[in-house]
Amino acid sequence: MFPRSFRAGCVVVIILTSLSACSTQPDPDKPASVLNLDNWKLSVPVVSNSDGHPSEILQPELRHYSSKYLSVAPGRKEVIFQTPAQSAIQPGSEFPRTELREMTDGGQQEAKWSTRTGTHQLVVEQAVTALPTTTPDVIVGQIHNADEFVLIVRLDGKHLYSRTQDGKTDTLNDNYNLKTFFTLKILATEGSISVYYNDELKASHKKNCSSCYFKAGMYLQTNTDSGESPDSIGEVHIRSLEVSHH
Repeated sequence: MFPRSFRAGCVVVIILTSLSACSTQPDPDKPASVLNLDNWKLSVPVVSNSDGHPSEILQPELRHYSSKYLSVAPGRKEVIFQTPAQSAIQPGSEFPRTELREMTDGGQQEAKWSTRTGTHQLVVEQAVTALPTTTPDVIVGQIHNADEFVLIVRLDGKHLYSRTQDGKTDTLNDNYNLKTFFTLKILATEGSISVYYNDELKASHKKNCSSCYFKAGMYLQTNTDSGESPDSIGEVHIRSLEVSHH
């Protein structure tokens, strides 16, 4: 038997450890309870400082974060990404976004991988539910690198397609209807990138690039400075979001 004082000390340690573990769990009504956001950070179109830069929500704050830009759909296991046309713009961009950027180490480090080594995959089940009125163009998935986008998935009106940085375009759906869920898979391996729409291969491109990472969410291709209505929004609902690296 352990001395009474030692047993009491053990109880305290166990209780404190349990409380610490519980505090890191996502709140049940927050987006992180629906999607695993451990290895992501979020950009929201809200000015965060005097420089006018939009806010970034990092871990562990993202586990407990919810706002009009990122929320849980009432009564459904879906996360809503909403971006108003009249909102802050990230430096280096022309348009506002509510968008996730891939991270590693529990959200502490920015992801950087190469299409030449390993196998890297993003699978997202999503539905675009609202488009800006004047310029109904949005981006709902990307591979990016340190300098520019490598591949985007974009909806222009009803035309859903992928596009590489050098301008090669492949149609995923030429008559997409808003609120229709679809599964997008982007696979990068052996120096090539493939795009699948509802498990059907739609595009494949040779791409040798490094410092790559995935992005997901709602990235407008318009703003009020370009004539967009101030009350316009872009919105996407995401049911599942999975990234894997092998």
